[in-house]
Amino acid sequence: MKARKPSRLLSLFLVLSLLPIVGLGVAGAAPLGQETYTVQKDDNLWNIAEKYLGSGAAYPAIVDATNKKHAEDPTFPEVINPGLIQPGWKLAIPSKEQAEEFMAGYVPLEAKASGKITIYTSVPEKIMDKIRADFEARYPNITLDVFRAGTGKVMAKLAAEMEAGAIAADLLWVAEPSSYEALKDKGVLLRFTPAESAALPAKFRDPDGYYYAGRLINMIVAYNADVEPKPTGWRDLLNPAYKGKVGMATPIKSGAALATLGALTASEDFGWKFYEDMAANGAMQLKSNGKVRDQLATGELAVGIALDYQIRQAKAKGSPVDYVWPAEGAILIPSPVAIFNTSQNPDAARVFVNYVLSKDGQKTLVELGSFIPVRADVDPPPDTPGMTEIKSIPVDWVSIKENTEELKDKFVAIYGE
Repeated sequence: MKARKPSRLLSLFLVLSLLPIVGLGVAGAAPLGQETYTVQKDDNLWNIAEKYLGSGAAYPAIVDATNKKHAEDPTFPEVINPGLIQPGWKLAIPSKEQAEEFMAGYVPLEAKASGKITIYTSVPEKIMDKIRADFEARYPNITLDVFRAGTGKVMAKLAAEMEAGAIAADLLWVAEPSSYEALKDKGVLLRFTPAESAALPAKFRDPDGYYYAGRLINMIVAYNADVEPKPTGWRDLLNPAYKGKVGMATPIKSGAALATLGALTASEDFGWKFYEDMAANGAMQLKSNGKVRDQLATGELAVGIALDYQIRQAKAKGSPVDYVWPAEGAILIPSPVAIFNTSQNPDAARVFVNYVLSKDGQKTLVELGSFIPVRADVDPPPDTPGMTEIKSIPVDWVSIKENTEELKDKFVAIYGE
């Protein structure tokens, strides 16, 4: 009796049932428990890790899994800089168990980062020297070099280096966000998510992940302690009693002064007429906010537009100066810190940013610089409101970025070079 041939249907079933077994032997197949994710626009590794692994801090496990996958399958990228993942990239996502096993043996960035980093900053030299000393004491394997100047000079130096195609700095920390918006448009900033950034209110984090507020500074109305009457707000700068003794920093050199100019001239309550009226009252421009503070102390100026922390520090040392939170609202400036994507030492640069944003770092900034912290779990300087208690005038940073030259030209037309 001849054996009966299997039916076509049975043969097809046998072939299909073997497919999964064959698939396990295919080169480049994902390890058990691992899946592939395609990066979408606006993704960052922190958020991806949070979604799939339950914690953004587990993102190194995704980097490790993807780089191992790259070694056997070049369609997966080699992730060298976790802050620069690109839409369309394939990432290997380990299981939660695999991620936990990897993270158990993971050496944190702070423990392995080393070498030199350079920061361009407008933070005053004496304060920055103290910050550098504190940072290097905490991270002795990292050396922080500092170039310090006013925001205008820093940005001019940076523009020249960008033109030459050679940015010498790793980090930038100047007065106000409009400069960072312009740099973001030029594609020179590193996109990354510091672990400590989760403690910052959303308004102090760039939504695209390129920069983060490292300190809060405020432009307020300051005065010589002996002056009468005492000012209470911006409009007092027009008081004839102060004629010829009103001062402010030039927005050509000061980022904080540029922010103030942009905010007040955009306000329906002030506009350009306010600056014209100040000029008519004999207001003068000085090269820096520090000069405004100094001339208030000597009595050369009666009142002026100044930085809150500089006046607090001077007053604490016995200088005859004081200030008011303007009744109409201060100009609140979240002074950002960012990393250039050309950094030769991005790991050490990330350590510095995380230090600035950390609870200990913010306490240090309060103690050393009298800055208002960007975290709610850190107390502000004595007798100073916290970040949520400050009444402020709205500032459109994108508009300032787009109209910087026009703002400066109009100011010069009123006050001269």
